[in-house]
Parts: sequence; structure tokens; C-alpha cells
Amino acid sequence: MNRNPGWGRQVQRYDKGAPASKVGENQKLVTDTKVVPYETVATQHRPLICTMKIMPPKRMHDERCGSARIKWWRLKEKEESVTSRVKLPPVTTIDETWENATRAILEVARSELGTTKPGRRKIGTQTWLWTDEVKIKVCEKKRLYQVFLGDKTFDDGRQYLIAKKAAKKAVAARRLNTMTTSASS
Repeated sequence: MNRNPGWGRQVQRYDKGAPASKVGENQKLVTDTKVVPYETVATQHRPLICTMKIMPPKRMHDERCGSARIKWWRLKEKEESVTSRVKLPPVTTIDETWENATRAILEVARSELGTTKPGRRKIGTQTWLWTDEVKIKVCEKKRLYQVFLGDKTFDDGRQYLIAKKAAKKAVAARRLNTMTTSASS
């Protein structure tokens, strides 16, 4: 099963315009071709046997990025408005009532609490660590980093490293404080 060596030249010869036509793109997919010489499909048509490279289908968006999720962490702030809007269905059978109640709760939660946008990066910051002191130190570190990127001087780099160490110390102290208080209670 040899590949026709003149096939690529024919594609270029008949191509008008762009250097690679649709035929030229498909040429990359076909590895081996063979025309069966003594068989006919129709007049002047012979069967072609070939080996093709076929790409597997791409993963769906939900598989790559995760599906949209309900922001349940907002329930602490909006618990009263969510619970007041939930209309529970009348009780019929256990399974049917449970499904209807689940559907009603999820519907209200989506509209009231909102959903995440899939495909976004998960932010590693933990909100319970953010006190005013930690926020100030981290914002100062970010500001000095932007200054350092603009000028790239030795003094700006040194100031940024000092601010970075201070921010790390503040976060570590807050984390330690939180861990010790939660362990003792």
C-alpha cells in the first residue's frame, strides 16, 4: 500500500489561492492509499482503500471546566430570603414529594444565591483568613510588585521582597491563630 508520490504535487498544481486547499488539509489525514485495479463500483470508478488518522472527539466543556455550581456559601447571609421563597409541594408519595421539594429548593437557591461560571480558576484564597491587617499587607505587596515590574530597579525589588515577607508572616500568624482557637474550642 504505497502512497502516490505525485499526489501532493497535483494538489498544489490545481490549487488556486491559498497554499493549502481543503484537499491538501485532508491529505494529512490519509496515510496509505490503494486503488483496487480490477474491481469497479460504477463506470470509470474504482474502489479506494485507505488508512486514515481520525482524532478522538474533544471533551465537552463541562468535563474540562466543571459544571455551574450553586453558591451555597452565600446561604449564611441570605438564609431568611431563601427559606421564605421556598414553596414546598403537597405530600403525595415519599419519592415524588422528595423530588419536588429538591427541585423547588434548587430553583430558589439558583435564583437567590446565584451560580458559579464554569471554566474560571478556583481561587486559593481563604476568606476566613482575611482580616484588615492581612488585607493591607497583601495589597501593599501587590502594589510594590507592580512598581517593581515597571522599573525593575534593585531598590524596588528589595522593597517588594520585604513586603512579600511581611505578607507571608501576617498570613501565617493569622492561620496559626485560627488553628489554635479552633483546636481549643
